[in-house]
Amino acid sequence: MTTDQAIGVVRSANQKIELVLAAAKGNLGSIRPYDFIGLAKELLQSKQALGQIGLETADPELRAEVTDLRIGLEQVGKVLPSLHGRLLAEKERLETARARLATTADWIRARRVTL
Repeated sequence: MTTDQAIGVVRSANQKIELVLAAAKGNLGSIRPYDFIGLAKELLQSKQALGQIGLETADPELRAEVTDLRIGLEQVGKVLPSLHGRLLAEKERLETARARLATTADWIRARRVTL
């Protein structure tokens, strides 16, 4: 892999990080599991590219992209606890709604039997 290709791979990962961070700042519904799957894929490709090139001999542009990658990953790490909390709250809301629906369905079945 050439240095230019490695720069492209890392730059692509940086763009994916930016998209995930933008989605995380917005509505919970705007972030999807495939956003993280795509991010993981980009990070694995970056790891492979950097493993082939090596940072010791990397040119300044690649080093700058790697620095941006590191900063982006730190930001993702800061957002994850808040996202986790929002997901847990949404899970609780959905479980409550499911329980209410089950209770309503039971009531309807019982009502039909008594009629």
